[in-house]
Amino acid sequence: MTFLKSPPATPDAVADEYAATISGSSLPKYRIPETSSDRRAVFDLMRDELFMDGNSRQNVTTFCTTYANDEVRRLMDLSIALYLIACMLMYAAAIQLRYSAPALPRPFTVPGGSGGMWLTAGIGFAGVLFSFVVSFFPPDQLPVGSPWLYTGLVVLGIVVFAGIPLIIHHVRRSDWATVHDAPLVRPAVIPLK
Repeated sequence: MTFLKSPPATPDAVADEYAATISGSSLPKYRIPETSSDRRAVFDLMRDELFMDGNSRQNVTTFCTTYANDEVRRLMDLSIALYLIACMLMYAAAIQLRYSAPALPRPFTVPGGSGGMWLTAGIGFAGVLFSFVVSFFPPDQLPVGSPWLYTGLVVLGIVVFAGIPLIIHHVRRSDWATVHDAPLVRPAVIPLK
């Protein structure tokens, strides 16, 4: 990354690697040019910079993790696995709410009745479950050493971090408010503008 380098002593330093064939001239590396550049040259420069790691679309979506340490990637994998658990619980809760509170007014209902809900939430649950299972396998790009150690750390992290809220729920005091004691109320109608 050029922003991490210190500028040279001369302010007129240019870098030919930032020159575009369409512009016909070198672009300044450490300062903003005084004159405007051709739009096509600027577009080519940005596209070439995005192609730095291969596919530009992939680089734009993953630029935060491109230069991350392996430990950061492992923590991100664990975070993704925990988030996928929450997604599976949301799909299961959608099916459960269809039976436990069928008369509760909702802004949107899945068409097809219970069968439509089972189909929609089931497909979503299956997709998230597949992603959850895949999260236990280390990626080829990540040097993990032993795949068993990687899988063990992911399982241990999931057990620890998913177990913390379960432990808090188990040791809660009786005077804490619970959602189950609250009456079901009609949601407020929000007028559309």
